[in-house]
Amino acid sequence: ALEMVIKSAQIGARIAEIPIILWPDKRGRAPHLRSFRDGWRSLRFMLLYAPNWLFLLPGSTLVLVGLFLVFWLLPGPRQISPHVGLDIHTMIFGVIFTLLGGQILSIGAFAKVFSYAERFDRRSVSLRRVLKRVTLETGLLVGGGLFVMGFAGCAWVTWQWAASGFGELHQIRHVLFWSMWLFLSLQVIFAAFLLSMLDTTTTEIILNSEVEAPGPQVALGNRDKAGVTRAYPLSN
Repeated sequence: ALEMVIKSAQIGARIAEIPIILWPDKRGRAPHLRSFRDGWRSLRFMLLYAPNWLFLLPGSTLVLVGLFLVFWLLPGPRQISPHVGLDIHTMIFGVIFTLLGGQILSIGAFAKVFSYAERFDRRSVSLRRVLKRVTLETGLLVGGGLFVMGFAGCAWVTWQWAASGFGELHQIRHVLFWSMWLFLSLQVIFAAFLLSMLDTTTTEIILNSEVEAPGPQVALGNRDKAGVTRAYPLSN
């Protein structure tokens, strides 16, 4: 029943409830439903059809929060109140949030392509638009630019360190900042390669397919005496 409701919502069908009468089971056996087990199965099934909520939204949130912390703390420590201040330790968390969010976003992109190829989602117009613009070359160009920027920043910090006689390094903020872009660039490059491998078998299907028109509007009823679930057409 849950799968029928989800697929009906995906194709834009109008769903209605039909009043039925439920009779108690007279066989005398114990209830076979398990609240936690069945609830977890339902939640897992719904997440399978919702890669945006499972991957893209948390990943985007982590990236935005991480970048905000990194850029906000790059000039120096910030004093929120007379007793609370944020320093290099919070900036480290910002770098971790950014890299972790980038990884989750890449997994979300893989999940979107997989869900479309496996027909979990056939109405992803935004996915087709993205795949038309974001190719392997685009990913390599963006990743290469970030790599050059991060490598140049790390090289500059290393040169400053060498000029001081390899003594104590005081530019920890710049090391974190430029290293973040260096590591993020590698994620983008390898994610672009993996997406291109998936594209070999799925992109043509996605780009050449049309958005499925909403199917007939149905109302789902309960099982009849023969144990068959029936769907009834609804008039417009």
